[in-house]
Amino acid sequence: EDNPGQGIFYEASGQGIITNNTLRRSDTGIFISISQNTETYWNVLEDNYRGIEYFVDCSSVGGGGENTAANGGAGVIYDLLNNDTHDNLVKLGTRNGSLANTLFLINCTSSEIDSYSQRPDLIFERNSYYVPSPTAELWYWGNVSKFWSEWQAIGHDTTGSVQPASEYAEPVITSSGSASGTI
Repeated sequence: EDNPGQGIFYEASGQGIITNNTLRRSDTGIFISISQNTETYWNVLEDNYRGIEYFVDCSSVGGGGENTAANGGAGVIYDLLNNDTHDNLVKLGTRNGSLANTLFLINCTSSEIDSYSQRPDLIFERNSYYVPSPTAELWYWGNVSKFWSEWQAIGHDTTGSVQPASEYAEPVITSSGSASGTI
């Protein structure tokens, strides 16, 4: 909570699972940078400036030579591949410029931007969003702001939902059993 940077920063890695976290009032809730085969699910992100961000610095893509299997490392070559973000709850903060989810690219040519923007293995699905205005451009993909309908048109969250932030209620754990104790 209340991090001036990222709540979770996952960089230059592979085979990751980011799950069951609650991240509040940070700059970016979950930041996934040049990582592969990462599954992000069942997280609650409340009032962050950015919800979940995929990030690529194209000048770093293909690096990671010192981390290759031949050098005793995990064999991860730096790139953003095969990342699936699903079944998360994102309540977007009200700070000017806030974005629910993003694919943010730097040091990329226009053809690299086009290539990443069209990748079918960078997935957002079945996420639920509570946003200040459902009619605002709150999604950002390939360095272009998107409305909810445009976000879905590129294949993301086609079974997701978006609602006004005023309808958000913090998740509550309920149990049909009763608890008692003796001191």
